[in-house]
Amino acid sequence: MNTSKVGDDRFAGEILKQISVLRERGLRMPPGHFHWNFGALDKNLGKVGTLTKERAYTVHTLPPASPWLSNVALPAPLIEKLAEGKRFRWGFRDPRWENYSRWWVIQALIEGKWQTVEIQFKDQHELDWPAKASAIAVRAAGRAWELGPAAMVTR
Repeated sequence: MNTSKVGDDRFAGEILKQISVLRERGLRMPPGHFHWNFGALDKNLGKVGTLTKERAYTVHTLPPASPWLSNVALPAPLIEKLAEGKRFRWGFRDPRWENYSRWWVIQALIEGKWQTVEIQFKDQHELDWPAKASAIAVRAAGRAWELGPAAMVTR
């Protein structure tokens, strides 16, 4: 999608329509799409960044791994509950693994369903326990979104 054309020859609503059409065809086509220029979303041209965040991208998702770019076998982190279970902290047993990871993927078991609740940069290691979560899983993601095994802790 040429999102950078918002304001020149199209409105933000056109991008939302294109996303909807692609999702409707999802059973007949490979899933997914990409934006030609992320800068338009970041600069919020014609409110396209705000509208896509509020209407099209309401669920956290992960991009597919690109193992030809990087294929590091990251270990599972350690998780520790803090503040009487109101917060939690995670990290590698060996901090040298921080050099090979880029993100942390935090998922929560809420009402019987696992949901990705946060994606944090590698220098972030602590969060509040998500509301209604009975368990938390944390895994490291590498530079090319290769995922390590999950560590899990229950409430």
